[in-house]
Amino acid sequence: MRAVGIVAAAVLGLACSAAQAAVEQRGTVQVQGREHTFSMILPDAAASGGRYPIVMALHGGGGNGRRAATISGLGRYVDRDRFIAVFPDAGGRPWNDGRETTRGFTGNVASLRAVVQKVVETSNGDPNRVFVMGISNGGMMVQRLACEAPDVFRAYAALVGNLPTALSGSCNPGRPVPIVLMSGTDDRLMPFKGGDLPQAAGRRRNGAGVGGRVMSAPASVQFWSRMNSCRKETAEALPDRKDDGTQVTIHRFAGCKSGGDVVFYEIKGGGHNWPGGAGPRRPRLQRLIGNVSQEIDATSVILDFFRRYGL
Repeated sequence: MRAVGIVAAAVLGLACSAAQAAVEQRGTVQVQGREHTFSMILPDAAASGGRYPIVMALHGGGGNGRRAATISGLGRYVDRDRFIAVFPDAGGRPWNDGRETTRGFTGNVASLRAVVQKVVETSNGDPNRVFVMGISNGGMMVQRLACEAPDVFRAYAALVGNLPTALSGSCNPGRPVPIVLMSGTDDRLMPFKGGDLPQAAGRRRNGAGVGGRVMSAPASVQFWSRMNSCRKETAEALPDRKDDGTQVTIHRFAGCKSGGDVVFYEIKGGGHNWPGGAGPRRPRLQRLIGNVSQEIDATSVILDFFRRYGL
């Protein structure tokens, strides 16, 4: 999953330039004697007071908050939608996302809880309107947060990140958790059919390629549908508007408890990347991450979903 970090570096930086009126800040929190860093993009109006929703974006394995900002382009929406975008750093290692192979890493649920609390205390964040999205290792971490921090986040979005098998046995959020998931059927790094993730040949400094086992993408979706007691599934194939080798089918699960809806974007022919984003220019990376669907803009889709829950 190192590829996601590499890809992000190859994408044009959108977070800052596209949010010209927004205010950028850096922050730190201390958790169990360790310092954790994060960056924020605040709406310009936040300087005048008032509480604003918080949207957190989690990077992939081996990445960092800056790359999450770039690959998501979340900063473009900060002033328009009046929220605080937050990009935590896992400290150069993968997130502790529930796989047995990431158990020792320090970017964990406690550190992300602390980041949210810091934004609430120092930057006018609204503790009752906090949302989280993530890609790859970050997408798996989003699902761990859904399992273990449903008191913090109101809705979730996991991109190209299946549910870790080890996490599925212990997950018990105690309430419905609204979640949108996106997966590519031709993903080489996060197998759509589940199983073992790629293991690096030799230990890398950033801990990427640590392996572990995940459920299939459809089984991950069904897990959340059962967890939310959803009763009905519908499927809609979107028109194939772009010649990009992909086609999108939306699976919607309704009749869920307390409005905890589940939505799954099945990207047929899609790879390991952020739909609607730019792909890398280097041919080797293009082959690795696969087709980047332009049929949807993942960030817009996710924010639309979050609006249903108070964004």
